[in-house]
Amino acid sequence: MTSTQYEELCRLFLSEQLHIPIEQIWTLEMPSPWRPGLIPYRHQIDLFWKFEDAVGQYLSIANAKWRGTEKVDQPEVLLLQQVKLKVGAHKAVMITNYDFTAGARAAAADDHIALHIVRPLFDFRFLHAQDALVIRGQLQDAAGRTPCLYSHEVIRKGFDPPATAEAAAVAPPRPTFTLKDAAALPAGFLPGMGSRPAAHQSQGPPPPAPYPTRQGGGPDYRTK
Repeated sequence: MTSTQYEELCRLFLSEQLHIPIEQIWTLEMPSPWRPGLIPYRHQIDLFWKFEDAVGQYLSIANAKWRGTEKVDQPEVLLLQQVKLKVGAHKAVMITNYDFTAGARAAAADDHIALHIVRPLFDFRFLHAQDALVIRGQLQDAAGRTPCLYSHEVIRKGFDPPATAEAAAVAPPRPTFTLKDAAALPAGFLPGMGSRPAAHQSQGPPPPAPYPTRQGGGPDYRTK
């Protein structure tokens, strides 16, 4: 499958899953904010759509990655997050037909990026190789004759709580401190304070300085 064919399959997938017309999911180039004196540039967005309700308007972008046996990796997820920030999108989605590396999944969890696996379930050799509009029409015709052209697996929707195993691996639980532990500490020590005694629990005055103290009325002499 070519990248253009897969992009159009993902457009159909989003249209059906979000219940919006396929014509309202665009492919475009969006200008990046730039400062005077710098060369302006644009971001190529595979799939872009808007959603509006009574509260506000929300922009979403998606990147479609057709792969053979190579997983989508962490740098690609980080790049999508950067594009999301640059164009001011509220949501970013990464879609592939194969899988995501552990690094890609970790980056997506940190930046709340949705990850989906969408695989074709039909013989796509009849599709045009590169013409997006022709491919779109061919897929819509095929969708009318076939119950579903793809399989869909949700890896994460973006704001999912981490799985118990993942959370334990990333942030193992800290041991609790009990009264029994406190009784075993030397006098003047508090948990979490390292080896330094607490100031308000110090026993007696500080030890004398290791050098003699001179007194008198001349220069560099103590007067009290």
